[in-house]
This record gives sequence, C-alpha cells and structure tokens, in this order.
Amino acid sequence: MNCAIEILGTEGASGLTHRAIDHRLGFPEGTTSNYFRTKLAILEAAQESMWKSDMEEMHRILEAAADDRSSVASGSDVAISVIEAWMRGEGGRLRQRARMEIQLLAPNSDELWLQARNFSTSTRDSIARFLDDMGLQGTEDHVRILQALGNGLILDRVLWGREGSPLSADALKQTLTAIFESWK
Repeated sequence: MNCAIEILGTEGASGLTHRAIDHRLGFPEGTTSNYFRTKLAILEAAQESMWKSDMEEMHRILEAAADDRSSVASGSDVAISVIEAWMRGEGGRLRQRARMEIQLLAPNSDELWLQARNFSTSTRDSIARFLDDMGLQGTEDHVRILQALGNGLILDRVLWGREGSPLSADALKQTLTAIFESWK
C-alpha cells in the first residue's frame, strides 16, 4: 500500500494505476491486478491504511498526554502534536496529500464515501473523548469544528510544505486555547 500512497501523494489520483504500481515496485505487469482487481479496490485499501496509521499515531499521542490535560493550553499542545505527527517529514506530507486525493474522489464513489464517512465518524469519536478528558463541553458542532480546523491546517501544510507553513505555532496555540476556553 505504501507504493500506492506514494503515487497518490506525488502524481495524484490520475497517476495511480495498476501498471504504475507494478512499474514502481519492479513487479511484472499485472501483479497488482492479482491482488486489487480495480482502481477502487486500491483506493479503498490505501484509504484504510492511511486512516489506521493516523489513528494509531493520534491515540499514541493522546495516551502519552493523558496525565496532562489539566489546562486548555496543554490540550492545545496535544492537538498541535497530532497534526505535527501526521505531517512529519516528506512522507507525512505525501500521505496527507494522498488522503486528500481520495477524499476529493469520495463524493463520486459510494464505496469511498461510505468508508470515508465511517473513518471520519471514528475520528470525531476520538476528538469527543479528548474534549471530555479535558473537561470541556464539546458538542457535536464543536467536534466537527475541531476536525475541520485540523483538516484545514493539514491542507495548509500540504500546500505550503515546500516553503514551510506561513502559520505561526504560537498563533495556532493561542487560537486553539481561545477556542477551548470558549467551550468551558
């Protein structure tokens, strides 16, 4: 799956073909088709792989910070740490670009859309638990706002990654802290 994710992240969805995967891996032509009959099957497997990786990383960070959620500032640090972990290095940036490529295709595919919806719901459940652990009264709207902010920050990093994000880490922390404070 890493090869498919790499192709999605560098060449976009139009560059993802069975032949491109076979070529990049040095496999005989047709090998990928033996495992994934359709491009949709590759996209679904790639989406699942990326989601599992992102969720494992998020849960690792949340567990490590479980003892230090006494203030909204520490909660802001945790939220920023999750985004930073997902974007770490060129591999993280490529993985998130690949995820976005699939998300842009999802509205046109019932299978991808249902899978993306299920993954998004699971992510929101984790965000809701995070807010509860911080003692915040996170409504469904608050959870969706936090998820949308995270997606927007990731998009910003994907777009501006070569030059570095124009966003200041301090300004981001202040903004998240202000948002969390307003949800007390």
